[in-house]
Amino acid sequence: MHSENAKPAGEKTGRREGAERARLEIRLDGERFVAEVSVPQLLGDALAEAGFPLEMPCGGQGRCGKCRVRAAGVLSPLETASAASLGEASGIPAIVASSSGGKACSGETPSPAPRIAHTPGETAAYPTPPVTHALGDTKPPGSSDDTSELRLACRTVMEGDCTVFLHAEESTGHLSGHPARLRTAIAERNKNSLDLLPLPEGLLAACTTAPLTVAWEEAEQAEDVSATLFRALADTGFRLSERERHRTLQNALRAWTPGKDLAASVHRRRGRTWLTSGGEELCGAACDLGTTTVACRLFRLRDGALLATRSGRNLQSRFGGDVIARIAAATAHDPDDTEKGTPLFRLQRLAAETLETLLLQAARDAGISPSAVSEIVCCGNSAMHSLLYGYRPVFLSRLPFLPAERISPELPGASLGLHAFGGASVRFLPLVGGFVGGDTTGLLLAARTLLPPKRRRLLLDLGTNGEIVLQWEERLLACSTAAGPAFEGGNISCGMPATEGAVIGVERAEEGWRCTVAGGGAPAGLCGSGLLDALAVLRSWNLVAPDGRLVSPGEAPLRFRPLLFGDTGGNNRGIELAKEVRLTQKDIREFQLAKGAVRAGAELLLEEAGGTWSDLEECVAAGAFGSSLRPASLVATGLLPPETAGRITPLGGGAGEGCRLVLLGEDPLWEEACRLAAATHHVDLGGHPRFQETFVRFLALA
Repeated sequence: MHSENAKPAGEKTGRREGAERARLEIRLDGERFVAEVSVPQLLGDALAEAGFPLEMPCGGQGRCGKCRVRAAGVLSPLETASAASLGEASGIPAIVASSSGGKACSGETPSPAPRIAHTPGETAAYPTPPVTHALGDTKPPGSSDDTSELRLACRTVMEGDCTVFLHAEESTGHLSGHPARLRTAIAERNKNSLDLLPLPEGLLAACTTAPLTVAWEEAEQAEDVSATLFRALADTGFRLSERERHRTLQNALRAWTPGKDLAASVHRRRGRTWLTSGGEELCGAACDLGTTTVACRLFRLRDGALLATRSGRNLQSRFGGDVIARIAAATAHDPDDTEKGTPLFRLQRLAAETLETLLLQAARDAGISPSAVSEIVCCGNSAMHSLLYGYRPVFLSRLPFLPAERISPELPGASLGLHAFGGASVRFLPLVGGFVGGDTTGLLLAARTLLPPKRRRLLLDLGTNGEIVLQWEERLLACSTAAGPAFEGGNISCGMPATEGAVIGVERAEEGWRCTVAGGGAPAGLCGSGLLDALAVLRSWNLVAPDGRLVSPGEAPLRFRPLLFGDTGGNNRGIELAKEVRLTQKDIREFQLAKGAVRAGAELLLEEAGGTWSDLEECVAAGAFGSSLRPASLVATGLLPPETAGRITPLGGGAGEGCRLVLLGEDPLWEEACRLAAATHHVDLGGHPRFQETFVRFLALA
């Protein structure tokens, strides 16, 4: 459980003479780590340097409180902005440790009500490490002789030696990439995932496979290994292009045991030759690089079988929870600065590290080596595309919001930093324009290919950057909205991804409501689908007014009054949904902003086409909510109007489905994706004269 840069406690790591370095001790889940880091620098940056990056959805503005930790040592004075964000005035209530050992959430703890129950879910995921104070011979933070205090890692400067307590009492410290956490399962689905729709007949690209054996003694007698290897391949009828020779030799040497004969398989698919060790079959990956959540699926290319699925937080979240914050960071540095410490370089590396980590976990789940993965198809919005490819997103920082390129060249994984998959070819689905990226193209391709044909269809990709496509007869109109990360559990006081412990659904019950928890254990937080359902249920009990106001205890029925807490009318007003899971007034406002932006975008696209909601044959809802989405909750919260009831089709992971189609199919599917992207007209909402008034009109939860 050691980070790459941190050393186990006990080793001497004193400050070196003449160097601006300091000792950073990290205490996490009963273990201690020591690293030597540069000073002075922000505490959040120091933790990242040590291999313990924290999520910072507000981009270091000190607003969200997600990077709150207990710290002691040589630190900058507590600034006014930080003090406000650590107190009740900010609407970020104090954090209390979970007595059940689950994730700690914000707010006071009202008496639990027996009518609020949780139902076992089916989503397998990684367990959240328990809250613990077993720190060897040390005392827990908050003891009488402890000098630590609550700090925001994004607003505190580490000036000398320091100790940080992560996941301790009163700390949030949401790790976005701690190595021990990444080594555990991030999110796994059953191989027969309901998100996967049947593939059309004849879609799979043909794959030819043959065994290959090369004797060790024969290779020893040649001038070099490549001559023997390439001759053996030619004897089996597989000839290599010059570009394939280097990668094939690499794969062969990875698979070759010293002194033993090489036993491998050679594959031919889409005009390429690929070598795998032993009897491993050829595999490929489909990856949805979301702003908040990244999902990777591993497939066997011969028959399209799903082998493994992994998803987790985008490690770029420490630069902010939305694309605007990350674009600002990536464009702020001197363009002539080629140092590896620039924000652009770090953002690119974090995107690659996220993909590589999830793909390595998926490969381990599937029992294959990374060298068996020959192709990777990615999608994402325009900002994620630029940051993965290392393009400085200067034209995305202002109108007219132009992507660096709409169609990117096919590149080897090594050129993008996917070193474990260095020889695999990487393609990114073509972008539409503005912030409407390859994820929208993937969703459109999936709907066109996998769903029954429709003439008038609305497609919603509900994520941090919400994209909307309107198919109106032969026209395709698209727009994007800065919905924010609320749909993915971001900027929510008890928000988390749809992993183990997340409340993924809330249903109205006779005396209250029932929560469904992913993994079936104790509830630990609230993901996007749970947030949507919770608001629908609270509206049905009139505990939330149409304008989004959480009612006061005096307005609530007697049986619900013990669940309400906080000041009347304040952002820290809240209600308990389940033990340790609460919804605050601020959380409701975050959802309203996301909901208003998406609804306004859809309304303006319909207006552009000259149609109405009643004219639509189908509304496809995809993205962060996945297969847990309840269409009725979309209508109950006003995200979609009543006219769409009965015509809503959930398509969880729709963008990823488009990646799967391009990965498994022949070249015409890639060409169709390019055609759809080119044929889609981008509607710029940023310059739309009626967007603001439409956005405000649909903030209400009705």
